[in-house]
Amino acid sequence: MALTGIRRIGLPVVAAIAVSAAVAAPAIATPGLASGVGTYKTWAQAQKAAKFKLYKPTVTYSLPNVGHVIVSVCEVSGETSKRVVTVSYGNYNTHNLGLSENNSGRACGDANEGTFLGNYKIHGIKAQMWGFCDMLGAPSCSNAKVERWLTWKSKGVYYVASSFNESRARLVNFASKLKAA
Repeated sequence: MALTGIRRIGLPVVAAIAVSAAVAAPAIATPGLASGVGTYKTWAQAQKAAKFKLYKPTVTYSLPNVGHVIVSVCEVSGETSKRVVTVSYGNYNTHNLGLSENNSGRACGDANEGTFLGNYKIHGIKAQMWGFCDMLGAPSCSNAKVERWLTWKSKGVYYVASSFNESRARLVNFASKLKAA
């Protein structure tokens, strides 16, 4: 199994983080905050805080935004001045699509193993799809209820489009339809 460069912390933990960030948003996303870390209602606010060009989803298959747009610190040693921007749509227990982008040019987290599912093209750039499946008691990769990640890098920005209980085609379409914020 290959290393994906993605931290597998589990959907319930990610949901708890997103909810915590949304609840703390008024205290964190104060105008003029030097670090830019916080939860933002608009992509323009998040892009200004992150200080790099963001791309936003245009297709979410009617899944609602879970907690606005979150800007956080890249956790990789030596990259803590870089920012990670995340957004999530849907429900972590039923259907979910998410996007994470950071300006470190690589994954902002510890690597973990995943099952390689194939290569795709996103905006003309090679992307790799990984899944939490066919390993460690996880479901089969043919099962719909699988966590999948599509990763690629462009112009110094590292992207991860993710899904749970969505088809590979939907994940690829979600990523392919990103547009400048």
